[in-house]
Amino acid sequence: MGMRLDGTLLGLSPFEAEIHRRIWWQLKMHDFRAAELAGQAKLRSFDLDETTPKQPANVNDSDLYPGMPQAPAESTRPTEMIWVKFKWDIASFAATQEVQMRKLGKAVFTSEEYPAMDDLQIKDGFIKRFEDMIETKYLRFCDPSQPLQLMTLLGGRTATNLVRFLAHHPRRWANLDQVSASEQQLVWSIVLQLLEQYNMKQSSLQLRRFAWSVPYFIQWHAVIHVLDTLRADPLHRDAVKAWRFIDSMYTNNSEMLLSTNRPIFVAVGNLCLKAFSARATALSEENRNLSEPPYIPKLREQRRAAKAKREATIARSKGQVAVDRGEGPTTTDADAKGPDTTPRPAGAVAGAQPQQYPAVKQPAYPVQRSIRTGDDAFWLSDALDADPSAGGAADMMNLDADAILAQDYWLGPVIDWAQWDAWVGNLRHPNIGAHSA
Repeated sequence: MGMRLDGTLLGLSPFEAEIHRRIWWQLKMHDFRAAELAGQAKLRSFDLDETTPKQPANVNDSDLYPGMPQAPAESTRPTEMIWVKFKWDIASFAATQEVQMRKLGKAVFTSEEYPAMDDLQIKDGFIKRFEDMIETKYLRFCDPSQPLQLMTLLGGRTATNLVRFLAHHPRRWANLDQVSASEQQLVWSIVLQLLEQYNMKQSSLQLRRFAWSVPYFIQWHAVIHVLDTLRADPLHRDAVKAWRFIDSMYTNNSEMLLSTNRPIFVAVGNLCLKAFSARATALSEENRNLSEPPYIPKLREQRRAAKAKREATIARSKGQVAVDRGEGPTTTDADAKGPDTTPRPAGAVAGAQPQQYPAVKQPAYPVQRSIRTGDDAFWLSDALDADPSAGGAADMMNLDADAILAQDYWLGPVIDWAQWDAWVGNLRHPNIGAHSA
């Protein structure tokens, strides 16, 4: 179809060339995000040259018509294109910075390597140039009374915080005791701002028509860091504020976050329950009550049902093995008590402890490795393949979600960001356009 070539090189009319550019850039932006959610580098294979479709013009739709003899003059003020132009400029800026670093002979970072890079000077320089670009080109012209411009204003603040978070990502922390209090507070303030901005985009009456797109761009690592901090420090001075944002996130995205068919949603739910239980225990020790938001009982019930299903499947499979061996059913004290599904992670430490973060020298999106132990080896073993009710090995992603639902063995004192990357990489969002009307 020639979409990767500018319309002028294909002999298209001014109108067709402009529509061609709009389609290509929109598809490219969706491709970037889809790659990121699939565990790939966001801006991989994004080289701009003289044949790449130029960015669409900053004009209103009313300025375009099929018979126009030439492209309309671009406006220097906000138009109906401000939101999409803003996103396209972010992608172009990142690609341009990568080219400049190549020319300087410096190591090029992709979106997957950027969080783990140790050179904060390079990161801070990137952030400063990024802030200057969006501030001078977009944000200073935004009128908050106009919904599309308000969305762009919030999007700009969110993008800046996202870049800052990735620059100071806690995966860089080899040992929390060696991380300065100022650095910890900086990251904490950034992730709270991100959650607040997501909430504003979904809760504002002015932005109601755009709220459907927000879940597609949630930064899951920021959510994970907030919940993990609340788990380790349930009486954190900002706990009430943080839980208000978590409540809003579950309220605004209940269909997605209460889904059990994707590992990341289940894993975040487990971490949320851990954090909530830690807070309830801490407040109880001070004779203070904690009311449960509606999503907490739902998360608990999902996990009770998963454990019951798991125990039934294990018992049924063990019984089938005994029959195949010609052994009669026997009952022992151990059998009477049911299978032991108590999680026993290696190196587990009793009680909530401040999270330690191993320094990352490996790629941020590795191939998911096996982390199952004990009953999990049986739960996902070939013994289940013959059992249609268990789903077999054909759908490992759903089995992963079932295993995470059934027990939380993966929540140890050291957070495994590579494992979280793998779960995010298994993410396929629901149809975000279903409610766009």
